[in-house]
Amino acid sequence: MMIKGRGRLFIVLFILLLLLFSPGQLLSQTSSSITQKSGPMPPPSVEGLDDYKKFIVFAGRYIEEGDYGNALDSLHSAEKIRDNDPLLYELLGIVYDSERMSEKAYGYYKKAGEMYLASGNTDKAWNMLGWMRTVKMDSKEVLDFEKRLKER
Repeated sequence: MMIKGRGRLFIVLFILLLLLFSPGQLLSQTSSSITQKSGPMPPPSVEGLDDYKKFIVFAGRYIEEGDYGNALDSLHSAEKIRDNDPLLYELLGIVYDSERMSEKAYGYYKKAGEMYLASGNTDKAWNMLGWMRTVKMDSKEVLDFEKRLKER
């Protein structure tokens, strides 16, 4: 089953929350936001996070709001700090995909997929393969990546 659009964004944001916050932080954030009646969501707490993670958290928030320009600014700022995180390139792919810049999105999905594969995270590499296929269904490049993934 291929998840597209907003569903994919929400999954990525959920994964971001799990990676960046301890369960206790998540529960305290969730319970305080449940008591709010209405209005915009409060900004995510970035206290104690390094600059790279702050940019990733802000990018996730911008993606959630559909503010892709600011999301890109945050992600490119994060990239200047740490360019070896496949999650960064996965998020860049999502932003460019959302902006209907599929070729650029494909490049980032491919880069993230290669990084996930090299690190042994085959589950995430399979996810990237699915997203690569949304752009270049059965291209030689995609089929080669799939073959290498199956060999793992």
